[in-house]
This record gives sequence, C-alpha cells and structure tokens, in this order.
Amino acid sequence: MIPPNNPQERERVPAVIEGTKFAVIGGEVGCITLVIVLLAVFGGLWLDDLLGTRPLFTVGLVLASAPISLVLTFWVARRAINESNKTSRITRDPSNLTEGEKTGE
Repeated sequence: MIPPNNPQERERVPAVIEGTKFAVIGGEVGCITLVIVLLAVFGGLWLDDLLGTRPLFTVGLVLASAPISLVLTFWVARRAINESNKTSRITRDPSNLTEGEKTGE
C-alpha cells in the first residue's frame, strides 16, 4: 500500500487497518464456531450410529458445543482487545513503554 500524501488520508489509514483487524477477528470467531458445531454434529451422528442411540449423542454434543463456542469467542475477543490496546499505546506514545514492552518481551 502506497502511503497517501494527503494528511487527512494519512490519519484515516490506521482506522482502516484497525477495522480490517476486527473484520478478520470476526471471521476467525465465525470459523471457530462453525468447526466446533460441525464436529459436534458429525461426532454425535457417528457415535449414535456406532452405539444405536440415534438422537442422544448428537443432541448432547450440539448442546455442549454452545458453551465451548462462547468461551472460545470470549478468549479470542479478549486476545484481540489486548493486542489492539498494546498497539494503540505504542502508536500514541512509545516513551511510556518499559524496555521489555519496546522490544516485545
């Protein structure tokens, strides 16, 4: 990406990058949720076929996948917020950082 010459455009570029980061995080959360639910459904169907208990394991695993998805969504969102706060703090005033934060340790 070529840096813009216009000062207003230069101020807008970090906002676009930040928005893109959050869009990627949203996609990540969606994919994680989809994978967990699909694993629960197909794992439940496989166990039900194996043991002859048609809806029992499928329903149980799908219901159990909801809290797991919520916990993982919360974890991914917290990680993204922490990284965003760290990045914005460095961008605003790098002199406030400790030596370890400056080097990424």
